[in-house]
Amino acid sequence: MRQRAILAAATVALGVVAAAVVTPAFAAAAPTISAPSSTTGYSEITITGTADANATVTLYESAYLWNDMQVATDWDTGEPVTAKASSTGAYSIKRYVDTGFLFQVEAGGERSTTATVFMKVLPYLTIASTTSGTVAVHVAPSPNQPWLPVDIQRQNGTSWTKVAGGYTDETGSYDATLTGQGAGTTQTYRAYVGADADNGITPNYSSSKTIKVYGTATTPAPKAGEVQFTKIQYHGPSGLNNEFARLTNKTSRTINLKGWTIKDASGITYTISTSYSVGAGKYVYVHTGSGTNGKPDSQHRYWGKTSYIWNNAGDTATLRAGSTTIDSCKWTSDKAVTYC
Repeated sequence: MRQRAILAAATVALGVVAAAVVTPAFAAAAPTISAPSSTTGYSEITITGTADANATVTLYESAYLWNDMQVATDWDTGEPVTAKASSTGAYSIKRYVDTGFLFQVEAGGERSTTATVFMKVLPYLTIASTTSGTVAVHVAPSPNQPWLPVDIQRQNGTSWTKVAGGYTDETGSYDATLTGQGAGTTQTYRAYVGADADNGITPNYSSSKTIKVYGTATTPAPKAGEVQFTKIQYHGPSGLNNEFARLTNKTSRTINLKGWTIKDASGITYTISTSYSVGAGKYVYVHTGSGTNGKPDSQHRYWGKTSYIWNNAGDTATLRAGSTTIDSCKWTSDKAVTYC
């Protein structure tokens, strides 16, 4: 009987203990967050993630520089920015950013990890030319961040050359006046805006812009050696047009030979009286006899003489542009042809 009493007492004690054990409430899972790692210029991004089904998700944010998470507020209402998770736990929040940003979300008292969004600067370049040889440039980056480094670059073939530089001002813009840009020429420019690591801003180039620089292009004065005699056939097959002098443009630009002269040692002179351009590395034949300039092709011109000009035993050919001697070629014996 005593054993039964002891068992009964033990049973009652266990029941009391069991009754004291309370099943814990369901613990909320930590929400997740996902955002683009980078965006370009002032823009709207979409933040997504998961939380408990139907939970209220609150957005926290901080500018990259400060790293002090605060509840994000609606700019119109001043209320916290929230979203309700779907029955499957998915949520989505849209938010504008104007610099690098940090984001977290909170749901059910649990905070997510941090999502970092960098801002790639978006430079807007405008150019104008109203003064001879001068180009005015204006750069307005997005975001309009002050003290961002700026380079203005001009295209040079397949490469780019820096022609101005500085920093955006207090309003976040940059202005410069480029001089010596070549009146009457066509130039292409772009802007490079550098990074601001403290604010999570990364660098970027603007789109390129092309402009014809105001003013009239000037033609460089011809220099000695820019055009040269490269062949003179003074004793070839019979026929005046088988006697000729060949001129070759040795520069990388087109040269107009209008007004230039060719003469022999005795002073007999041929003048190129009309506009005639020789491309870079190209040449022209000047035949002694008669013919139609440009026939059989544009590289042939005719002196129009009725007798031979160049002396077989020796002569000197001289090429001049105005009073400037550009080149000369001399021979002292009859070898039929000289390559000067």
